[in-house]
Amino acid sequence: MGREYIDRELSYGIYFYSKGSFRDIRNYVLFIESQDTANTCLEAARQYSDVIDKTYEDSLKMMNTTQLEIDRMRSEVRLNKSSIPEGSAKLVQIWISEMNIYRQVIENIQQALTVKIDTVLQKRAYIVFNGLVTSVVVFIVVAIFSPVLIYSAYLLTSRIQQYSFKIAEKTQALNRNKKQSDALLYQLLPQPVAEQLKRNDFVSAEQFVDCTILLSDIVGFTSLSSRSSPYQVVEMLNTLFSCFDCRLSNYDVYKLETIGDGYMVVSGVPTTNGTRHASEIASLALDILHHTKQLKLPQFPGMNYKIRIGCHSGPVVAGVVGSKNPKYCLFGSTVRVAELMESSSESKTLKYFQRIMKSNLIILASLFMSSFST
Repeated sequence: MGREYIDRELSYGIYFYSKGSFRDIRNYVLFIESQDTANTCLEAARQYSDVIDKTYEDSLKMMNTTQLEIDRMRSEVRLNKSSIPEGSAKLVQIWISEMNIYRQVIENIQQALTVKIDTVLQKRAYIVFNGLVTSVVVFIVVAIFSPVLIYSAYLLTSRIQQYSFKIAEKTQALNRNKKQSDALLYQLLPQPVAEQLKRNDFVSAEQFVDCTILLSDIVGFTSLSSRSSPYQVVEMLNTLFSCFDCRLSNYDVYKLETIGDGYMVVSGVPTTNGTRHASEIASLALDILHHTKQLKLPQFPGMNYKIRIGCHSGPVVAGVVGSKNPKYCLFGSTVRVAELMESSSESKTLKYFQRIMKSNLIILASLFMSSFST
């Protein structure tokens, strides 16, 4: 490709020196394109092959004057301004002579590379041929003198193949189990914390400057449990918490734990989200309250769930507690205040809760604006 573009460069150079300049801008652009493409191809070939690079460098040392003259004339053509504006046959001859020498260098490089490739291919062909001959001889010897060995090898190959299939099946099953166990682990612990525990690394506690915690429980859970069987209590909690879990994927929150009828969610931990944690928790609370209103208690037909929700924002410290059954827990006054908010809240309608949340969001926004202005 480099030779082809050098030939194009030669042709456009002849036109230039015969006319004194490029009178058509397209010819000038084609000359520049031909020269740049030829240089790019040659440099790529030099980086690919040591033979090309060495031959080219040796040729440049021998034709130093020619290379300087070619570079000078190329620069003149790129400026589109000849020393003889009306054109010159003498300059055309010089250009052709110098470029033919340069073309000869490229041809010498191609010949050297051809010899190198041919030598490599001959060596490889010789090695392959010897290997083939050796294989044929061994095969003939084994086929003539060792039929039992051939049969034994066949049986051994079959067993190895069957063993390989079993290993592949076990590997696939192991990968599936690993994915399932990882998915279950990521549900119990945040993914970064779980990866550290899998590497047997110590997970140190981390402080988060700002987050929002949501706590919820069932109103009258003790009374409902006393009038229900253990299976009915499990079904009641599973129905409610499954509804909660379905709503979490729509918000930037992380489920911490469920204790009895208590349900704890946080936003801004373990992945910080700026100042969006309050709005995410508030939206989730309204969403949960809306869907809970439509749920019926399984063991009490016609009776709806009633829940309390408490939220609070502030700093917390998060860490993994335990080694046999590790849990990701939050600590700090923010957690205690959220528990007090939840335990002291009242069971109200959704519209009342919406009014309360709207007023709280307005207060939070005004507090943020005043802190920014300060």
